[in-house]
Amino acid sequence: MSVISLEKSAPPDMEEVSEFQEEFAEISETYNSFPDDFERFKSVLEVKLPGYPNGTVPISKLGGGVVCPVYKVRKFRCECIRHKGNDSGIRIIYAYKPDENKIIFLELYHKNQKANNDKDRIYKYLSAA
Repeated sequence: MSVISLEKSAPPDMEEVSEFQEEFAEISETYNSFPDDFERFKSVLEVKLPGYPNGTVPISKLGGGVVCPVYKVRKFRCECIRHKGNDSGIRIIYAYKPDENKIIFLELYHKNQKANNDKDRIYKYLSAA
């Protein structure tokens, strides 16, 4: 008879690259609920791993030696943006390193200010050296 463990795995370590921290400060100035909204998002993310939340898509065909999955959050609920629900326009780019149980937040922007994610930044932090 096998024993099934009901223990939850440890929550992932979460880190933010320096550029993300700067972008976080800028977005927080514009959208005052963003710090609390982001904490709520991180809690959801912990529960969904190794999967990803609804409204999140894997970024494919990165190449450049990137070996861990990278995701773009396209549906982010920001409480101070009224009548938009999950369609706030805020984008979060993060990587999940399952072997280290670590999430790395790489980029944060509003879709009206930038068309797409910064692949050079992804390569900078995630390319196998």
